Amino acid sequence: MVIAMETKKFILFLKCVEGIGDAAIRKLINNHCLDNLDIKSVDDVISWIYKNADYFSSRFNVKVVNKDMILAAKAKRVSIISRLTEVNANYITCLDKDYPEVFRNMKDFPVVLFYKGDLTLLSNNKVCSIIGTRNPSPKTQEFGKIITDKMVQKGYVITSGLAAGCDTIAHSSCINAGGKTIAIMGTGIDIVSPKSNAALAEKIIKTGGLLITEEIPGVEAASYSLVNRDRLEAACAETVIVLATSVGGGTMHAAKATKDKYNKILKVVAPSCIPDADATGNSDLINNYGAISINSVDDL
Repeated sequence: MVIAMETKKFILFLKCVEGIGDAAIRKLINNHCLDNLDIKSVDDVISWIYKNADYFSSRFNVKVVNKDMILAAKAKRVSIISRLTEVNANYITCLDKDYPEVFRNMKDFPVVLFYKGDLTLLSNNKVCSIIGTRNPSPKTQEFGKIITDKMVQKGYVITSGLAAGCDTIAHSSCINAGGKTIAIMGTGIDIVSPKSNAALAEKIIKTGGLLITEEIPGVEAASYSLVNRDRLEAACAETVIVLATSVGGGTMHAAKATKDKYNKILKVVAPSCIPDADATGNSDLINNYGAISINSVDDL
């Protein structure tokens, strides 16, 4: 059943209230506080917040909520919707019937997703995330192209993070092989990072792919947003393939989440196949996290 537009807008509004985070909104949703929502005025919003005070973080002081705060949040919501229209993007909430099931089952599910392109790609039961370092060695680049091409041939939708290096190889190789690719971004939907991938982002859309993020428009890449992105890369995939990573690389967040949080298939290129790369993370994932070692394309 499609949710009322008022509820959809209200969830986005809550994200715009200073001090209210996704964790609080998830609590409100899980405790049915948004059921039969009847909000018609600023005073109604304030009353609703007071009524549901127990579900907000202790860092959010409901006693300081006033009309100015509510109006500021409403203005921010309007600005976000306007910006989405400008960049030909849209948003969906966790209560919407078209919200991707792969995210709905997460404990820390995104409350709102912003996207451009074909959202139904996330409903495909053959999704493979291909990830790795931003500075891949020549051998890693070579393996990345071969692996991506092989997975496209096997009918997989390819997911990555639109970053430089291995992510770029995965998206580009997928498109060149005639496949569909999903870029899970660590920025707002209106910001491509790095800027050099702006043309690639457009190509993803033009070839029937998808750009998606849980960050609101205008958000630049930051450590927290990249970690958020990493967990979505793991959650949406049947299989996650790590091309190359150091033991301290950001790729390790997605790789560890693949096994620890979502119990998905984790495959890692064997360090012996990429002797010119820092693959200390590859070794760690194979030795300590039960990752399947890829010694050749036959291991795919």
